[in-house]
Amino acid sequence: MQEEAAGFLSFLFAATVIMGVGVAYIMWSLARANRVTQMSVAKGEAKRETEWINRLRSVALTEPLAEKTRPGSFAELVGQEEGLRNLRAALCGPHPQHVLIYGPPGVGKTAAARLVLEEAKQNPLSPFKENAGFVEVDATILRFDERGFADPLIGSVHDPIYQGAGRMGM
Repeated sequence: MQEEAAGFLSFLFAATVIMGVGVAYIMWSLARANRVTQMSVAKGEAKRETEWINRLRSVALTEPLAEKTRPGSFAELVGQEEGLRNLRAALCGPHPQHVLIYGPPGVGKTAAARLVLEEAKQNPLSPFKENAGFVEVDATILRFDERGFADPLIGSVHDPIYQGAGRMGM
């Protein structure tokens, strides 16, 4: 009887080892297949993410309404004939003058300055070149502008405005 029990135990041990190896092989093959699936899923997600980023990059922001409605010719500036004449005289000659334009918002200061700059670029005697850019600087920017440290001229020209001058500079 002991021989039968020993034979049965060795059979049981061998069957357990074979089953363990079989289960280990099945687990290993499933894990390997899962890794391949995860990699393909990751590749698919990466492809979708790349497509999404490229789609976002291709979106162009719309032009602001103020830029769309900005006058494109002198005929579109109404009621500014004298100011335009003075601005042309100051900027379109061979020796342009410095100009400070002031007034309430929305009256066409920037639009007039842009149009006169474009006209000055067309004048062969003007020092403005074809690729001259338009730099818009307002008092709120200059008041806190750090360039005043590097360029003393900007600071000296604009500082008196904020040193207690009241209405009309008095």
